Amino acid sequence: VGEDRYLLIDRFIETETKDYPPEALDTLRAWAGSSLALLRVEGRGAGRLHAYNLLREELLEVNDVALARNAREGDLVAGRLYELGGEQRLSLMAMLLPPPHEQPLVAYLHNAYALYRDAHPAATWDDFMRQNGHLVNAFLLSPRGEPLRIYLGPGTRYHDPARFRDRLRDYTLQREEAARREGIHRV
Repeated sequence: VGEDRYLLIDRFIETETKDYPPEALDTLRAWAGSSLALLRVEGRGAGRLHAYNLLREELLEVNDVALARNAREGDLVAGRLYELGGEQRLSLMAMLLPPPHEQPLVAYLHNAYALYRDAHPAATWDDFMRQNGHLVNAFLLSPRGEPLRIYLGPGTRYHDPARFRDRLRDYTLQREEAARREGIHRV
């Protein structure tokens, strides 16, 4: 999102796609209209997920071969949902989360929406979720997500985005300590 709240993908479509074939433009426009979704897997089969949208409180079918193969009933799927060719699809960067994340994550997103609506009274869920696709990761990296890390990472089926943040912090601390030691030795 740029300073004027203009999505970068919209600007890209407007300025960089003059020579794109119609199928590619259709896909880009579908992605541009996507919004963050938090789904609970209710079932799966034949390259499709049967899911419950926890924010819209509705059932839907999602065409996603990889998730249909890897997700299990009760798993959460967080990703950008879009429609293409009359089918619901998820972005390639959709994330699986374990069931214990459902209640605190839904509460976090509802609270964030309420705060957003304070500043944007006419905003719909779609407006909010289109503009704030980062919120699931924000939750996972926040103190509220910390107690749930026991369900993520090595030894589980779920990715822990906080591992990379932790490694970066460790690396930064090591560099700062090395710089302090180097400064002490130069005196």
